[in-house]
Amino acid sequence: MKPNQLLRIVLLTALSCGCAEELPPEEPLRIGVLLPTDSNISQNVNGAAMVANVFNSLGGVLGRRVEILLRNSGLRPDIAREGARELVEEEGAVALVGGTTWFEYQGAYTIARDNGVPIIGHAGWPTFEEETADGYAFSVRPSMEMVFALSGRYAGTRCTRPALLSIPIEGTATSLVASFERESQEAGNAPVFVNDNTPFFLFDPDGLVPPLLDASPDCVFMFISSSSMAEWRTEWNARGGDPTTRWFIINEPLSRESLISADVDAEVVNGSFEITPPIVDTARPAWAEYRNRHLALYGSEPFYPWGAMLYDATALTLLGIESAGSTEGGAVSEAIARVSRFDGAGAAMERRFDSGELEAALTFVREGKDIDYRGVYNSMDFDPVTRRVEDRRVVITEVVDILTDERRQVDVVMQE
Repeated sequence: MKPNQLLRIVLLTALSCGCAEELPPEEPLRIGVLLPTDSNISQNVNGAAMVANVFNSLGGVLGRRVEILLRNSGLRPDIAREGARELVEEEGAVALVGGTTWFEYQGAYTIARDNGVPIIGHAGWPTFEEETADGYAFSVRPSMEMVFALSGRYAGTRCTRPALLSIPIEGTATSLVASFERESQEAGNAPVFVNDNTPFFLFDPDGLVPPLLDASPDCVFMFISSSSMAEWRTEWNARGGDPTTRWFIINEPLSRESLISADVDAEVVNGSFEITPPIVDTARPAWAEYRNRHLALYGSEPFYPWGAMLYDATALTLLGIESAGSTEGGAVSEAIARVSRFDGAGAAMERRFDSGELEAALTFVREGKDIDYRGVYNSMDFDPVTRRVEDRRVVITEVVDILTDERRQVDVVMQE
């Protein structure tokens, strides 16, 4: 989908400046979203739009209609900074959501900080660096670097000749690959082959597969899409690759639907292993509710996992604004932390809600009560120290039969 088409379909605008003075009642309440608009990742703005639809059906936030505006983050800090500046200073955004990579987040953060606007990163990083570790910074997911590090530890322990294939993401991919390499080497077996520039969609079997075959890995770890993994495994088999080689996909469950829609053989991924944080569990009822909403609105499967991340980040932002009773940045920042963790109050004054209960959560907040928003996976809980959801383990699951969704948990790797 082209960026300009996306803008027309979703009706995106932006947000206000986070100053203490409120906008007039007739003004919409605008939330700015930063995504790389020249890639398919931009379609995940649907997650933010879904939340806006829910809130607008209930009278909006603070009595104002919610609007979402998308700007390009470009996978670069300078582009993300300019996009954030347009959203906040020209369009009047009251909060920012996004930054697919740490570097984009850093670029956008400077604008948010200078204008007193809260920003929620919808991805995960190992920690917020000192210059962004104040009350305006949040993240709604565990660190991908932690997942890569634990994957590397597993590779170095359980495999003798591991290999790693990763899609190219400027800056971020380099640190992720470095984490994998470091941990696997310390565990005893460094990778025999690494490609951190593996294309997401443009699969060139003649150029890409032979070097992997030559390395003769006994395990292949992939940070890539479901359909790309199926293409790799198909070519590996066709070119005489070792049938006993084990294949792992990092941070994303293999999707039967995406394999079928990509017109690749779904069964070829049977026997593959998924390495994911515990929260990445598409069998949960809250995820099913989110998926059904997405199908009803857009007629397609949600692009996992980024759409769910953006959904949760936007939901927390709007619930925080409603709870604060204001768009003032400091008040909203405190409220976001409050509505994203469980404080132990009695059931009459505090309740947990997942993404499928967004309407009930908003009603509870409007009654002046506290909530713990648990998200699409019904497992989020905010840590005020790290300022993000953290679960320091990964779950390794074997895909027994992708067509029947039969999976078998194999192992859990803990972070020390």
